[in-house]
Amino acid sequence: PEEAIGYALSQRVSTAIIGCYTPEEVEQNVAAVSRYRPFSPQQLSELEDRVRPFARQYTSFKRET
Repeated sequence: PEEAIGYALSQRVSTAIIGCYTPEEVEQNVAAVSRYRPFSPQQLSELEDRVRPFARQYTSFKRET
């Protein structure tokens, strides 16, 4: 989760809405944000390459076009 939060925050957003189910998850996410450092373009690209094979599994919320 920390890497995903870092990726989201590295997209030049002013707000990131991160879902949490438990108080422990809130604490983990706060800790991740407190350690956050912007990803370099190379880090962003490497992460995108690593997750690309799994992208279709996580797009059920998108409409078919």
